[in-house]
Amino acid sequence: MSLFDNLPHTINLSHVTAQQGSLVSARLAKDATPYVEEEPAFVQPADATEITEFAARSLKVTHRVYINELPDGIRLSDMLDVTSGPYSGYSLKVMGWKEATAGVLDKWKIMGEVTREG
Repeated sequence: MSLFDNLPHTINLSHVTAQQGSLVSARLAKDATPYVEEEPAFVQPADATEITEFAARSLKVTHRVYINELPDGIRLSDMLDVTSGPYSGYSLKVMGWKEATAGVLDKWKIMGEVTREG
């Protein structure tokens, strides 16, 4: 049994919406209720290849998060909150995702940038 058969961490996902403000300084706020709660996941630091790939598009990533299925309605800039494991308390801004199907692995990989550390 591999680590990917029993994902050891959990996450919540919430949409982020713009709140009323001036044209120059609209504030972003995380929705009060996550649309995904306590989803099994595996959170790891991003590797050099992933960091470089996103930097080429002027984007910053710090972590990758493996999950079993991509949630309906996921959007760039959603907030991913790690709720258990060594990164518990971290919040990541969703910067992208793709299928992670190497070998027998049948997961999704969400790439994120830390906005708050636990």
